Amino acid sequence: MGGYLRETGGIITVRSELGEPIHKVNNRALRLWKEYDDTVFKLPREKRGAWLQEHRAEVIQRLNADYFKPRFPAKKDGRVVEDLGDVTYEETVLRLVRLMSPLKTASSIYLCATSRETGCAVSKSVSPA
Repeated sequence: MGGYLRETGGIITVRSELGEPIHKVNNRALRLWKEYDDTVFKLPREKRGAWLQEHRAEVIQRLNADYFKPRFPAKKDGRVVEDLGDVTYEETVLRLVRLMSPLKTASSIYLCATSRETGCAVSKSVSPA
């Protein structure tokens, strides 16, 4: 019998934000959630911040690698950075396009923007990779 303690039939049990057990399809993201349930989220609330600061680089790497959506900004070359202030506006837009693009295999994506102030349209081809 698996139930709440281990995966059973491809289903894993994690804790919701309200502390209640919920059952989800087992995948990389949910295994990470379960790992954090069993480590950091079991700590008293006042100790979680210190744990997160101590493990900051690892948490960023794991969230970007294993969670549903990458959570941190990245430079043009793909290097993940910790703070949004470390990237330019262009890098922010390019990251947004890469993450939102359904055309992962396309050779390029065309961005079009119109400036409110000038009415000038700008078009730029970017690589989704």
